[in-house]
Amino acid sequence: MGAMQQQQRVAQLEEELRREREDKARAVRELDDLRRGREDGARAVAEKVQLLEREVGKSKESERKMLESLIYQTKQLEQTKISLEEAKLEIATLQQANKSLEAASASARGRGGGGVEQQRTSVKDLMFGGADEEIRVLRGELRTAMQGEERSRKAADDLSVALSDVTMEAKQVKVWLAEAQAELEAANAEAERLRAALADAEAEVRAVAAERDRCRLEADECVAAWGDKERVFLDCVRASEDDVNRARQENTKLVESQRVIRDENARLRDILKQAVAEANVVKDSLQLARAENARLNDAVAEKESALQSLRQEYECIKVSEAAAQGSLKELNSLLAATTTTTTTTACSTPASAKTAPAPDYAFDQRLPANGIGSKNGTPQSSSQRWMADKPRTPSSRRRYSIGEPGKLKTGLSQSARMGNLNPKDRVFASLSNIADLKSAADAAAMEDFDDEFDHVDERHYVDMDDSMKHKKKRPIFRKFGDLFCRRKSFYKPNLAPVHTL
Repeated sequence: MGAMQQQQRVAQLEEELRREREDKARAVRELDDLRRGREDGARAVAEKVQLLEREVGKSKESERKMLESLIYQTKQLEQTKISLEEAKLEIATLQQANKSLEAASASARGRGGGGVEQQRTSVKDLMFGGADEEIRVLRGELRTAMQGEERSRKAADDLSVALSDVTMEAKQVKVWLAEAQAELEAANAEAERLRAALADAEAEVRAVAAERDRCRLEADECVAAWGDKERVFLDCVRASEDDVNRARQENTKLVESQRVIRDENARLRDILKQAVAEANVVKDSLQLARAENARLNDAVAEKESALQSLRQEYECIKVSEAAAQGSLKELNSLLAATTTTTTTTACSTPASAKTAPAPDYAFDQRLPANGIGSKNGTPQSSSQRWMADKPRTPSSRRRYSIGEPGKLKTGLSQSARMGNLNPKDRVFASLSNIADLKSAADAAAMEDFDDEFDHVDERHYVDMDDSMKHKKKRPIFRKFGDLFCRRKSFYKPNLAPVHTL
């Protein structure tokens, strides 16, 4: 905690030192800017003053030249006026002389004719012999004087215009000079202000320099005081760098493991997709199997209902057999009594027996013929003798339904009517009823066996010949029939049906 505070203190001191350096650099820059601004302002003011002075000198020079040209033109105008006056005087003198000559000529004309005319001509020649030439010269000078006067007038107009322009320029130059003087005064005032600001900035720079020296001393003291702690901080920094390097290595390992996990996830995703596809296939096959199972369950239900009907028929057969056995016992007792009576009668009257045979002997002799006794001498039951007399072949398949009400009622009525018959007829009737019942039960069982295996898939035997198929089907059906008989013998009514996929 102390090390952190010391580090923060050092950082604060370094920040303050940096700010002081920035303030000093900014003050130095401002001072340089002020100096450059003052020098630039003074230089600009001096250049502007020099420019204005040059413009004033130029205006003065142009004014002087214009004045000189005006004076020269004025002198020319005066000379032209003088020559014009002289020409006017000469013209007036010449006109007076001409008038006097004309008067003299007129008076001379009145005195004499041609002589006078000749005299006048001679006088003119004498007086004005060179006057024509002089007149022409005077006319030329007069024309020249008039042209010079015109030029002088134009020059005077030009001079007045130039003088007005020079006067306006002089006024403008005076205004510019006044503005330049005002700007010069403002520049001087700004220079004074900048000098004052420069003095203030120099004072501030001196204060900042003193503060900087103080801060430098404090910084040196702090650096000297915290040298050892800085080494400790450096050690801490090195340790932190080592930690950072280790963290980077761990991060690299984590990135590598993440890449491996990403690849594993991609592989598992592919496996999952394959498993989903397989599950869809299994689902489809399961649906098919469920449909087949439902069909088989329906078939089993039908077979169970048929088996239940067979049980009922079997119970009926048991009842009939019990009745038949009772009747058989009665018949046996009657037969024994009849045999005893016959023996007694035979012993008493042997002659009459030889001449007239009794009917009971016919019945007694028929019993051994029908197989009452076996080879070992043991008597057989009437049902066995009846089955031996009437063997059942596969071709003689008839459908019997012992559980039908009509036939069962018929069998019961026949067993009931046995009591009304005589003993011999009752024996044959009971034996016939039992044989019929057993043959019907056997036919129904065989039909049930045939129906039980109607759903057997025989597609595996398509490519075989018909003879081979029949030869192989019989023992297979026989074995399945035996198994089915065993299953039916161990059948329990409350047993749940087996669901196969």
